[in-house]
Formats: sequence, C-alpha cells, structure tokens
Amino acid sequence: MADSEAVWGRLTERADFQRAGRGKRVNAAAFTLQVNARTAPGPTTAPRFGLTVTKKTGNSPVRHRIKRRLREAMRLTSPLDARPDHDYVLMARREALSIRFDALVAEIARALSRAHARRDR
Repeated sequence: MADSEAVWGRLTERADFQRAGRGKRVNAAAFTLQVNARTAPGPTTAPRFGLTVTKKTGNSPVRHRIKRRLREAMRLTSPLDARPDHDYVLMARREALSIRFDALVAEIARALSRAHARRDR
C-alpha cells in the first residue's frame, strides 16, 4: 500500500485543528473524529488528517504509543473513505491502546463513512 503521506496530507497549523473542531463529530470507542470541509483553496485537494492526544489520556510514553497505533491504523484505512478538500482530526481516548488493532482500523473506516452519511428525514 502507498505511504499515507502520498495519499493524505497532515494538519500542522493550530487554526486548521480549530476549524475541524467546528465541524461534524463522530464518536467511537477509541476516539472522536472531527470533520470539516475546507472552503479556502489550498496547494492540494487531498484530505488532511491530524491527531490529538491530550495529557488526560496518560503520560508521554502512553500518548506516543496511542499516536503510533492511530497513525498506522489510518495508514491501513482505505483512502477512498476520506473525501477530498476535507480535514479530519482524531481525538484519541485511552481505549485506543486496549482494543485490537484490526478493530481499530475498522472503527476508523466506520467513523469516516458515518461522518459523510446523509440523514434523510
């Protein structure tokens, strides 16, 4: 599979994380996914992802382990689940360490599809 940097971009600016926080939220057991469509044209139309792991989840080694698991799970998730010109932020929970890795990958894919599902009422 291609490297995630080639398929997805990274969120690096604080303003981008805050903008994604104002978008739609999808809760999962191991994380909360925040999604927001980009309105300003950027250098690329590829979807961009960011990770947030707060100090509340644990000390530094725990937070870094959570980030590594989530980064790898996102890399293994199909890039077709994410939409172009959208920003995604995964706000991790401590449960990201305890659930099976294949379940974590499936949970990310499920959250991405739920984020873009239409509600017909």
